[in-house]
Amino acid sequence: MAEFDQIFANDPNNPQNVAENGVISIYAPGTRTLLALKTVTGGPLSNPLQLNSRGFGPAFIADGYTLVAWEAVAPGEVFQGTFKSYTGVLQEAVAAKTAAQGALGQLEVAVPERVSAEVAEVVASGVLKGEPGKDGANVATTRAAVAGELQDPTSPSRAVLSATIANATVGSKGRRAPLAKFKQRAANSRTQAVAIVFDGSSTTAGGNATTPARRYVNRLTAIIQGEYPSGAGAESTPVILDDSFTAPINTPGIHAYNAGIPGARTDVYVSPIRATQIGLIKPALVIHMPTSNDWTAGYDPATSKANILDAIARMDAAGASDAVHLLINQFQRFDYFGPRLWQDYGAIMKEIADSNPERFWYIDLNPTYLALDVPGADPLDVIDIDRTHQNDKGHELMADLLRAEFEIPAQISVGTALVSTVDVLTRTAPVAGVRDSFDRADAANLGTADSGQPWGAGGFAIVAGKAVPVTGGNTFLTWAQKDFDLRVNLTWAAGTAPGVLFRSFDGGNRMGAFVDSGGVFLAITKSAASTNVLGLRFAPVAGTTYALRVVARGNQLNAYLDGRLALAHTLTVDDLAYFTAGTQYGFRCAAASSAVAFDALTARVI
Repeated sequence: MAEFDQIFANDPNNPQNVAENGVISIYAPGTRTLLALKTVTGGPLSNPLQLNSRGFGPAFIADGYTLVAWEAVAPGEVFQGTFKSYTGVLQEAVAAKTAAQGALGQLEVAVPERVSAEVAEVVASGVLKGEPGKDGANVATTRAAVAGELQDPTSPSRAVLSATIANATVGSKGRRAPLAKFKQRAANSRTQAVAIVFDGSSTTAGGNATTPARRYVNRLTAIIQGEYPSGAGAESTPVILDDSFTAPINTPGIHAYNAGIPGARTDVYVSPIRATQIGLIKPALVIHMPTSNDWTAGYDPATSKANILDAIARMDAAGASDAVHLLINQFQRFDYFGPRLWQDYGAIMKEIADSNPERFWYIDLNPTYLALDVPGADPLDVIDIDRTHQNDKGHELMADLLRAEFEIPAQISVGTALVSTVDVLTRTAPVAGVRDSFDRADAANLGTADSGQPWGAGGFAIVAGKAVPVTGGNTFLTWAQKDFDLRVNLTWAAGTAPGVLFRSFDGGNRMGAFVDSGGVFLAITKSAASTNVLGLRFAPVAGTTYALRVVARGNQLNAYLDGRLALAHTLTVDDLAYFTAGTQYGFRCAAASSAVAFDALTARVI
């Protein structure tokens, strides 16, 4: 039985773009043959399946398959990919292990007998001559001697034979080798001190957690200690590494050391002093989460990679060369946009892991956070109001995600972040929002949105199923919400600066996010006087359709273009107060243009 996890259908090339309210079909790999599916309890399940507004569908069983192909069709979008059944893969692995162990057992019995028989035949033929004996005669190895040598577990011949068999039947250990090495050392926690060092910046240091116990480092340490107890009845809490540290804990158990430095970048997160201390600790595992501030500083990812390798080399030279290393790409921050992509820094950590899979491994947490709309609307409320650090729920979520990487079973109770995640993602009655496909007959005005709100008068018309500026200016509908996630597809043309309006009152008192020839900008207009806040600088291409998104929560405004954070702004107290009662949402275009078009507008409450 191959059980597949809960479906999440998104664009493999742009994970933030999900198949909202789409329909997904599950096929046999390499075919268009629909598979017979079951629920996880064994009941029948339709195929195709309906997805919810966040691109999620149910977990399912596809008997006989550990890999399936899928195609999701949503309004205006088609995504394709594959799903892997980890329970199925596990079952195959267990079966393969059993078969390998059986084969190994047969080899250990059969090989000595076969080799002994072959040697005996050669000896009998007189071809094989032994080394000269004391009496000058040639002495041949007997069958009994060969068999005895190979069957003796302590003999050099048996050691060579066993190693040869192991290499032939097991092969490469792959990327799980570092975890296996750590687990092997952790298994001795009742008799030895087993150390873990956490290196990184403010997330590692515990930024915005309300108590030390709620930091992800403390939570994950407690999880690992629960799996590998000391036996003493009380486990140690993580030790903060500062410059005064000189004495590692030497009593049995899992012991953690937090070396996180708020604001640190890869060139300073492991200082010479810290490397010396880590050498004293001699950790079994070092966990790195070091690149967040490199991103905001605009470091070349190649420089970050070199810095991380230098840090590991300093630790090795100081005495920590037996450690394995876990490199983590964390969630993307909300508070910054810039020329580098967040995933560029994840890519260099993966390169490091791939360069030595026996010692390094890599985890990318960012896709999971993207699936939870972080950065974005953050419906689970796991990121604090500074848009940079996790709150207590976020630290709990991160520890739970890493628990799975360490292959430690979850102990889920009502009220945990994981249960909250499931609850949020399965809601079926969202607050009414705005939705307009503009898929209606051509008209001189926009008429009424699909969600029921009438569009006001303005210089926009329906042309070929899109909203097109025929005279330029503004057009509004009324929606009395302040915190929202607004999305629209925008076809761009030079000299028009098209964009979306929100929390506005009228054309002279409005806020909006726009795309002009220089990139993305926010315009705050009071009594017809505008202040612009520049965002991502780039050169738009005429005729190209861009996915523009604005997320507003309180005084925090973020804009995204094609899934990339393009602007992050905190409203002043005066600006927030001025627009707090604004209920007008819509479009603005500086000039008429048949080449500009708005399509697929949605806005929802967050």
